[in-house]
Amino acid sequence: MKLWEARDNFYKASDTASQVARQLALGGIAVFWLLSGGLHPPKGGLALRLFWAGLALSVAIFLDMFQFLWKASAWAYWSHKKEDAFEKLHGVGNYDDEEVLGIPPWVNKVTWTLLFAKVSLLVAAYVLLLMEYADRT
Repeated sequence: MKLWEARDNFYKASDTASQVARQLALGGIAVFWLLSGGLHPPKGGLALRLFWAGLALSVAIFLDMFQFLWKASAWAYWSHKKEDAFEKLHGVGNYDDEEVLGIPPWVNKVTWTLLFAKVSLLVAAYVLLLMEYADRT
């Protein structure tokens, strides 16, 4: 296996993990809605577990959006910076096929932190939802 193949597998796997996390968050919001009474919420208000589960799911969705905003802006900034550097050295041209090394670690560290935070919140939310469901059955 070549290095680019390993990197491609890594990118596909992390993208899939993020998509699954997004689907789980949306599914969790549906379960939250059902457990909270749907269109007929209880008069006593929301159970504390459901409140925290709903908050965790909402923050996970926000982190998902922020993760993609971060990736888009960080990669755009870095690639434009590299393109400017090529233009200063070689003049204006198309440098799409140029090999660039030294991807700054801050790009991926923030992305991974957001992914792990999102998944952690989802795990916590689902534990709370399952506990609430178990108490009702």
